[in-house]
Amino acid sequence: MAAVELTVFHVILLFWSLRTAESLVMALTGCESYCGGIEIPYPFGMTKGCFLDERFKIHCNSSSGVPKLTLNGTDLPVIYISVSYSTIYVKFPIAFANCGVKDRSTVVDLEGSPFLFSSEDDFVGRGCSNLTLMHQKNSTVGGCVSICYENRDRLIASCSGINSCQTRDPSDMIDGESALVAVLDWGIDRRDLNHLSGMDHTIL
Repeated sequence: MAAVELTVFHVILLFWSLRTAESLVMALTGCESYCGGIEIPYPFGMTKGCFLDERFKIHCNSSSGVPKLTLNGTDLPVIYISVSYSTIYVKFPIAFANCGVKDRSTVVDLEGSPFLFSSEDDFVGRGCSNLTLMHQKNSTVGGCVSICYENRDRLIASCSGINSCQTRDPSDMIDGESALVAVLDWGIDRRDLNHLSGMDHTIL
């Protein structure tokens, strides 16, 4: 059974300390409010004087021709921000195991940030005979196990524990202070990767 360290592909982060009033949802006067069709509301912003502090700065890179938003201090692409729900959706690369390449994982360091992983995130491992784990520092805080079944296509979408497994993000088991300094290895994918049937991967 392979132990897979995970990298988040698509996750909701909570900036829980900022339940911003509806009147503050729009960008500040004189500040750009969009990048690549994605709205950038206050407390986020792209230029000095437009964001609450450096932790809420958004980078908008259009050098490739397709605007890419990233959260300051990270390589996390931003795909949606909701101030009314205090959530920001970001994407991570996918981690694979048993694909003929060295296993890899990505560390998500939230230390000193106002962000938490949302308890609304589902943690899913896809693959046969696979142990999928979530870590906080040196401790395992969650995970799931899948077993093998020859009729893979019929059951892979069910996350039943046969060829895939699912559990909730354990953030509700971690107090707010601990979550703020958590370093988590996660793996996620919301895309259809059935053509990678020989590989193990994870979904959030």
